[in-house]
Parts: sequence; structure tokens; C-alpha cells
Amino acid sequence: MSGDYFGLPIDMSGKTWVDRHGSKRTKPMEVLVLGMPRTGTASMRMALTRLGYDHVYHMASVFHNPPDADIWHEAAAAWVGKRKPLTREEWDQVLGHAMAVTDFPAAVFWKELIEMYPEAKVVLTNRDRDAWWKSFNATIGASIKKMRSSWLATIDPTFVGRIRPMAYNMFGQYFGTMDVDEARYKEVFVQHYDNIRKATPPERLLDYNVSQGWEPLCEFLGKPVPEEDFPRVNESDYFHKTMGTIMGLRMQIAVKRVLSMAAPIVVAGVAVYFARTRGYF
Repeated sequence: MSGDYFGLPIDMSGKTWVDRHGSKRTKPMEVLVLGMPRTGTASMRMALTRLGYDHVYHMASVFHNPPDADIWHEAAAAWVGKRKPLTREEWDQVLGHAMAVTDFPAAVFWKELIEMYPEAKVVLTNRDRDAWWKSFNATIGASIKKMRSSWLATIDPTFVGRIRPMAYNMFGQYFGTMDVDEARYKEVFVQHYDNIRKATPPERLLDYNVSQGWEPLCEFLGKPVPEEDFPRVNESDYFHKTMGTIMGLRMQIAVKRVLSMAAPIVVAGVAVYFARTRGYF
């Protein structure tokens, strides 16, 4: 079984998954897109890919390779003192194959990434706060509420069981609550942008809205403007359709796994029952 999430193939079998612990950097980190999700981050992944940046790390990358969630989970644990902050070498484990990042989980670690990769330029994708909230609440917010149910994570430990705790802790710690509260989330949204602007030298930062298209982005990155239109992704519609497909496939796999594990027990139970009824013991 396979799927697709914002252009990245999702291997449901797990045969191509890689544990990146111990991996080294193989490409230079050049661009950190640190705007909140639902600010055109999927469009940015496509745009940066078109401009020659390979790989552009996005939440889709975690779905593409679920073992990555283990390292992001470790990074979030450092926020609450459960381990030391990741070193550059440890960040390179999960991001060493990427020339750029966009979307969560990278965006919530903006402070760490700005410090660890001082050579990288910072693009801050933005949009109207109310429009952002409407989109966020209808997509990621809805998923956060569903995270409270852990039964699928329990029967699917290799995929959902990895991604759920990573996302749960990351959102809970960054926003200060897993309750998707409009006032609180909007407050953190504003703080996110203010903090990044304060932490980044002006010459290293581009405040950007994807509606501006190629020109300001290419000028900032020193890239020629492509002839084709800037990519536009309807993230909300795509999110619901794709997440439904992926979770449906994972549920099928998990149920089959549970049934395969339960079958020998059922067979043994039936055998014991008939043995007892026939007086064998």
C-alpha cells in the first residue's frame, strides 16, 4: 500500500523507512522558511523545489519517513529539560539531506534552527491572523482534537504511534495547551512572528506572503525568476483528502496486524475448548 502527501510518496509498508540517527549532513542548509503552517508552506515547498533546493523538509517529510518523528520528539523533550538541547550534529541527523525547511515541525524550532544554521536565509511566510486561524482550526486544529484518542497509535505503533506523540508534545508545548483555544493560538501566532523578526538580522530575513509570487522571493534568494506561475496549493482541501486517505490505509494495516496476532490465540482457544468438551484434559 502507498499514498501521497503534498507530493511526497508515503510508503505504508515501511520498507523504505530509514532511522536517521547517526546520519551526517550531505547538502548545505540554505533556506529556513519559518512561518506558521497554513501560510502557504506547501506552496513554498513546491516553489523552493522548483528553484533547485533539494530536499525541502516539510511535515510531509515525516509522513514520508516516520522514524524522523523520533528525533523531532527528542528535540521537543529538550524544551522541558528531559534531555539536553540537540547539537548541530544531532540536527543534521534529521535535516542533513535537506537544503531548506518549511512548515511544522521545523517552524516551531525556529530559535534552534536560526542559531544552528547561521549561513541559511530566513523566509517568514505570513498571512492575516484571522484567515490563518480559520484555516488552521479547520485542518490542523481538528487533527489535534482527534489526537486525544490514542487507540490507533496503540495498534499502529510504527506510524501513528510515532507521529502522534511528536505532534502532541510539540503543539502542547509550543502553544502552551492542547486545547485548541482561538485566543491562545492567535496570541502565539503573533508572538511567533515578533520573536523571529527580533532574532533575525534584517539582511538575513524576508517577510513574505505567497501572494507576492516569485519576484521578491527570487530576488532575496538570488535566483532567476521561473517562467511558470508560482505554485498554488489549496492546503485545506488537500489536507482533509490526503489525511483521510493516509489514516484509512494505516487503519487497514493496523487491523490486519491485530487480526493476524489474534488468530493464533483464537485457534488455540477453540482447540482447548473442544479438547475439554471431549474429555482430553
